[in-house]
Amino acid sequence: MFETSRWYLWTVVTVLLFLGRAGYAQGYVVSPTVPDFTDITAACVEATYGTTGNPFTTKGIVSNRHSLITRQGTDPNTGNQLKFLPSGETKVVRLGNDSIGGQAESITYHFKVDPEKSVLFLKFAVVFQDPGHPGKDQPRFVVRIMSREGALIESCAEYDVSARAEIEGFKSFEMFGVPVRWRDWTNVGLDMSSYAGQEVQVQFVTYDCALMGHFGYAYFTASCISSQLMLSACAGDGFTLSAPEGFSSYLWQDGRTTSSTQWTRTEGTMHVSCEITSATGCRFTLSALVADDPHLPPTPVFYDTICQGDPYTKHNYDLPPQQDTGTSPYYNTYFDLSDCRKSGETTLFLTVLQRYYPVGARICEGDDYTGNGFSYLNARAGKYYDTLTYSRTDRCDSIVVLQLDVYPLVVMTEDIVGEQHPCVGSVQHYNMRENWPEGSYTWEFPEGYTILSGQGQPEVVVQVTDIAVTGQVILLYGTGGCALGTNPLIIEPGRTYWQTVPDTVCTGVEYHKQGFHVPAQDSAGVYSYVQHNTTAGGCDSIITLSLHVYPTPEVSIVASDYLVCAGDSVRLEALAGQAQLTPPDPPAIAIGDVLCEDGSILKIGEYNPGIHRAAGIVYWLNKTGKHGWAVSLEDAVSGGNDLFFWLRSGYMIDIAGIQNYYLSIEASADTSGYNNTRAMRNVTDSRYYIPAAWAVDFEHGWYIPAAGQLTMLFSAIEDINESFRKVTGAPFLTALSGYKRYWSSSEASARQAWNLALWLGYISVNDRDSYYNIRAVKSF
Repeated sequence: MFETSRWYLWTVVTVLLFLGRAGYAQGYVVSPTVPDFTDITAACVEATYGTTGNPFTTKGIVSNRHSLITRQGTDPNTGNQLKFLPSGETKVVRLGNDSIGGQAESITYHFKVDPEKSVLFLKFAVVFQDPGHPGKDQPRFVVRIMSREGALIESCAEYDVSARAEIEGFKSFEMFGVPVRWRDWTNVGLDMSSYAGQEVQVQFVTYDCALMGHFGYAYFTASCISSQLMLSACAGDGFTLSAPEGFSSYLWQDGRTTSSTQWTRTEGTMHVSCEITSATGCRFTLSALVADDPHLPPTPVFYDTICQGDPYTKHNYDLPPQQDTGTSPYYNTYFDLSDCRKSGETTLFLTVLQRYYPVGARICEGDDYTGNGFSYLNARAGKYYDTLTYSRTDRCDSIVVLQLDVYPLVVMTEDIVGEQHPCVGSVQHYNMRENWPEGSYTWEFPEGYTILSGQGQPEVVVQVTDIAVTGQVILLYGTGGCALGTNPLIIEPGRTYWQTVPDTVCTGVEYHKQGFHVPAQDSAGVYSYVQHNTTAGGCDSIITLSLHVYPTPEVSIVASDYLVCAGDSVRLEALAGQAQLTPPDPPAIAIGDVLCEDGSILKIGEYNPGIHRAAGIVYWLNKTGKHGWAVSLEDAVSGGNDLFFWLRSGYMIDIAGIQNYYLSIEASADTSGYNNTRAMRNVTDSRYYIPAAWAVDFEHGWYIPAAGQLTMLFSAIEDINESFRKVTGAPFLTALSGYKRYWSSSEASARQAWNLALWLGYISVNDRDSYYNIRAVKSF
């Protein structure tokens, strides 16, 4: 069952704009028969591609986004647990891929429903990365069956699922610190018999995450099978009736719940029925008349009308009380036991008119309810059920059914229970300390906490995302707020850290660095080792060693790791066929030294403002001790303003030459500030004006630091702030009174960039139209 997935009654109007070619341009024709769902180049197929904002932007097939899989294998993104091909299939379609970038794709099949094969039998599998974004930004998969006009053929004819934890039917696999949610091959049957002989559209859509950093894709195939009961095994006094396969549940008239059932012959005519429920919640009933030489009526099609709640027992149909209003087809197959075959069928189009009109109301204790002809004054707490009947002689009676919920007045103080320091990426449960009365509970969480389930209930399940902030958990009780928690729970997210350490070693040599102890490897290659640690707050701190093992050369240089820059000198001495490296004298430059406007670097004690003009303070050095980065003395200012937005509000652009990072561990490794700033300044389209790029003196070597350079800057603040004070620069404020955020030049997506909050001490993602400070840096 897809109980946790969302099925919506939507009218879908698809507008396809032909903006270009990819593979080939497509129109489509309506297939008069059931199509081959693995032939994505057929004339009845419409393929499109675009972004998560609009998957239908451009018509055409894109290699590796609309793919045909013809060989068995396993999907590495599921830990090789998902097979490419399900049992019994030799080829399937893969829609989407494991590339990132906010991609989205669709495939739509246009065909007429065959009355003899009106059940769509779908097989699919889904693979999502789960970055823990808000639901609207998560990777997503949609299947829908629509009429020619684009309306769903049934309210339950759509399957719409987004990545998150604890989805019914999904499994999880951890890949590079990011959970992958995947669903194994699943069979689903959907009845299309009400559209027999008419055109329908079967559409599949996949979405990456909207923030462009994580993927989503699906595999599928489909066919159309009979929508009738089938007769078999007519031996002796018994016979077997089978319903179409692939549905979620079956309920025969005698209570059995298997897809096939065995029956014993009786004298005369037997009426058999089976109510079938799809995985989407759609229900329909198939009937059979079983006898020796049954007589078909002269008219095989019937039209009739009943009132809601009445059974139907005419024309050899035996239908239970009908609750769903509207017109639905019912099929009765006539089976001849004398030769164990189908002898014909009839169709009933039954219209069910509405009789019951349910109304619901929720009030607080002591309030009045006087709607819809009912009257409850000064109501006491509890549940009330009532009916009013309006008799009609020419049609169905109208019965108004009231459910009135009267909520007690409750004062809730310190009644919310849950983790006050949840780790980023975790799933948490919050609930009431005691068992309160039934009612409607409304939960309110700070930004970055996604409610997965339980909204409206006394217990709620939430996902803690990367953007979670400290704030209050508030619980409202009852419509109108019959009670309000007077002392809300304060929750503060605990950060989870991932770090990847690259290093090298020769074959046959043990590795003992970074807290890892790796035995000697005999074979060259790249090996990964993981340390699972916890922070002081109990959250994950995971270090991954990516160890590149090289073959041991016949002659090696015996020395510690050392970086030699252009213009530097070292001395190599041959020692018994090997070599010894003697590095130069220890570096003279140190963190906290002063970078002057003339390019010289002075110790803080050597700096004389009457002689020298300071430009920045050294905050990082490479291994040579001669080269590094300096930070400007003050925040950037333009027109008297020291706050800048990264990109003009309302616009999104993925800048060429700047890599997108969504994980903080990846962004923390970005030190390409100079190249990033140059790429920002190279954007010439006036719509995408980037004020931040022009706030620094790029012509003289100053640029916006990348996220990794900002992180290193924060780690050196205590060492450089004293130097700022001595050269009359502007020290960084790390106390709460400062509350400054500094932009980096590192992108997270087409609409977000990384920044550093000084009072928090780590980088995070925000929309690029936010106003933050900029402190330029310079390489020397």
